[in-house]
Amino acid sequence: MDSIGQLFDKFAVAYQHSLYAIEQEENKANKKREEQREIIRKQFAREKSKSATSSVNNLMATLHKLNEVSREINQEDNTVINVAEYLNYGKLCVENIKKMIFSDTSVPCIIPFIGEKNIMLKSKGNECHTIGLQFALETLLQTAPGQIAVTVINPELRPEFSAFTRIPDFQMLTNINDISDFFFGITQELVQVDSLLQGRYDSLVELRQAAQQPVGRLQLIVIQDLPKSNDREFKESLIRIFNNGPRAGIGILLLSKTKSFVDTEFTNLTQFNVFKFEGDSWYSDAFGRKKVSCQFPVKSAEDISKSVSKLIEDTKKSSVITIPFKQIERMNQMWTEDSTDNIVFNLGKSGLDTISVCIGDKVSQHHNILISGAVGKGKSNLLEVMVHSLCWRYSPNELELYLLDFKDGLTFKPYANRNTKSWLPHARMLGLESDRDVGLAVLKDLEKERLHRAELFRNAPDGGAKGYESYRKKFPNKIIPRIMLVIDEYQKLFETNDDISEEASALLENLVRQGRACAIHVVLASQSINGAAGLLGKDERIYAQFPVRIALQNTISESYALFGIGNDAAAQLRVRGEAVINENYGAVDSNRKFTVAFAEPKETEKLRQLFCDEFENKYPEIFTRQDYMNFSMIMPEVKKWRKSAENSGIVHIPIGIKLSVNRDVISIPFTNDIGKNIAIIGSAENLHGEGIIPGQHNMAVGMIQGMGVSLALQHPEGNGRFVLVNGLGQDIYANSNISRWLQLMERFGYPVEQVDSTEAIDWLSGFKQEIGDSALEEDTYIFCLGMDRYSNFTEINLCGESGADTFQQLLKYGTQGVHFICWWANESTYKTHLGFGNDGYFETKILLRMDTDTSRDVLGPFISWSVRENRAYVHDNSELPSDEVVLPLMPMNNRMCGIIESEGWSFE
Repeated sequence: MDSIGQLFDKFAVAYQHSLYAIEQEENKANKKREEQREIIRKQFAREKSKSATSSVNNLMATLHKLNEVSREINQEDNTVINVAEYLNYGKLCVENIKKMIFSDTSVPCIIPFIGEKNIMLKSKGNECHTIGLQFALETLLQTAPGQIAVTVINPELRPEFSAFTRIPDFQMLTNINDISDFFFGITQELVQVDSLLQGRYDSLVELRQAAQQPVGRLQLIVIQDLPKSNDREFKESLIRIFNNGPRAGIGILLLSKTKSFVDTEFTNLTQFNVFKFEGDSWYSDAFGRKKVSCQFPVKSAEDISKSVSKLIEDTKKSSVITIPFKQIERMNQMWTEDSTDNIVFNLGKSGLDTISVCIGDKVSQHHNILISGAVGKGKSNLLEVMVHSLCWRYSPNELELYLLDFKDGLTFKPYANRNTKSWLPHARMLGLESDRDVGLAVLKDLEKERLHRAELFRNAPDGGAKGYESYRKKFPNKIIPRIMLVIDEYQKLFETNDDISEEASALLENLVRQGRACAIHVVLASQSINGAAGLLGKDERIYAQFPVRIALQNTISESYALFGIGNDAAAQLRVRGEAVINENYGAVDSNRKFTVAFAEPKETEKLRQLFCDEFENKYPEIFTRQDYMNFSMIMPEVKKWRKSAENSGIVHIPIGIKLSVNRDVISIPFTNDIGKNIAIIGSAENLHGEGIIPGQHNMAVGMIQGMGVSLALQHPEGNGRFVLVNGLGQDIYANSNISRWLQLMERFGYPVEQVDSTEAIDWLSGFKQEIGDSALEEDTYIFCLGMDRYSNFTEINLCGESGADTFQQLLKYGTQGVHFICWWANESTYKTHLGFGNDGYFETKILLRMDTDTSRDVLGPFISWSVRENRAYVHDNSELPSDEVVLPLMPMNNRMCGIIESEGWSFE
């Protein structure tokens, strides 16, 4: 038993030891596990802290980047391609963000829009309309001025967007038919934009950025509601527009009020960022539903009005991205083209494609161009680009230009600049501030040239030539340039239905019909195609010869006039410098929209200087309303007359310079025949302007001075007599340099006998007696100036005669070698002095500043002459084939008299 007890005691002790050992090991294990847990806890805490810090840093970096992007969007961008592709408006409010970040936690709300996605605003009340106005305003403010058209669909006649009615490119549609037509037009525009993108660009905005020009048309369509309609096709068409609009640069802002037609019919639209108004905030699934809310500030009505006013002002000042001329031409290849088959020029770009026009080609049969554009839309720039593109490609031997400007003359004026040696050697003539007489004269010249070329081709050696191309290829060494006539504001040539319009329209019609065979082409440009009285009944026949039509922005009616009914492409243009070209007589499916290049003045001047370096002596003939003629311009002709008079005995009296490209001198051959007299009738100068000096520009005095000097030079043997019966006022006598002219006449051996107007009756009576007593041994030229001032000329004397009677008898019975050259300022005095039926004694009549009715009293009912500055109308019964409008001679100043005196007047 004792041993069992011992064993039990030993067991108990061993058990206690075992329990202790187990406890110790458990304690060790627990301690070790606790130590491991602590290590893991510390490591977890470290990783957690590191991860949280990284997340906060990332969040702060993202916020910083968002704010940086927001600032970039808000920076002013003056380029015309700037667009609200990402609309920066409002702030995002993120839950619990303050727990993570203690610095600035404002988050800008940046919403993809134009070119990316559409936007829908949904609310139970009118909040969507209120905020929608702010969205639209921000879109306009964040897009380049004048670059986006706004259309509001408002069948319920809501008032919110009435603040936009002052914006130039804004329309509000309320009628269901107008709305349907509008969306139909949008579907067509989608097709046109796709043809422009050509699969190379994802959107119009992307194309604009690549081309760096305002290609196409951006639009903002605000839908406040839609007309209630069960038309399924209408709904499906709208959904197609919603889905494809962003690609075409169309941003749709859909305002959906609960239970409205939009709310019930259009749901689950994939191309929309949707914002819903709940409580006092806006929420969007795009930012995390219920986690992120949006706050959109609302401007006051006054601030909106100020913003709209600024938009309008900025739009007026806005300009297009300038496409430099060097981007449309190869600037290292001047005058490399041949005009035998056609002429080609570039105008600008459509996307990345250059717009080229080919004229004169036998295949296309495009020979003439019609251009229209409203005031300030870039028509003058387009013409400059056309001219310089042509002149860069073709030398003056290949191309000749006739340029007429019926506007202000500024477009073509730089082409005449000799001071900087930058005139245009291609220009045969420049009509600056052209009047209708010049326009008619140029058409006559071109018709004459057409006939000359036709005869040249017909009579060419070896069987002749069929036309221009045939002649050039048959005789390559005989270069004849193609001719292009450009008339800016051509409608002014036909603004009055009179003889000028009648003749000009007939010439123009003939030129555009038959000029092609002789390589003569016409470009007509005008603000308005409609309304020229002188073209009524003829315009369709003329315009039918213009297959190429180019339009800048204009009204719908003008677009229809240019392209045809139904083609309103010109009215759809929105930006200065945008244009539409149509090479198929205006067919709608042939429209091509493009941006015109910019003819920067300094750059084009450099081009013309290069031209002048090659053709230094080829200078255009220039016509302006201030043109005048001085004696130096006719001296070469006077020398010819002087030489021929020695043999023939026939002298020539200069009348003026013809309004023609060659500036031909019009003269009347004077033999010793009876009846060779000249009557000058009408006011000789305009005395109504400021700073006018009477006599300085007196056309009648200038003409008689020039006639006197010319006649003196053609009587070198001293067999001439000159008499001046002076009725001029003292100021006119002094300011027109009569005294210096008398010295000049004496210098050539012909002292002029002066008779005062108070002595006119006595002198005429004495002269009548003189020629009755004996035959004259010399030609006698009697200059009667200012006959309206001949005192008592019509009063009867004691013998029952008046001075007028004596004057009439001298004219009626005539004397060989005696010639009267007389000026009356007043037509009624002229009639009184001549008496009834005696105006036939003057074979040559020259009309100055005279109204149409008065001119018809003198020359008959078929004359259309009216008051003109620096112009005279010449009618001669026998020496001139037709009446002529001329530049008359102006009074001789001291310098001109000196030039005439210093000239060698030999017979060489």
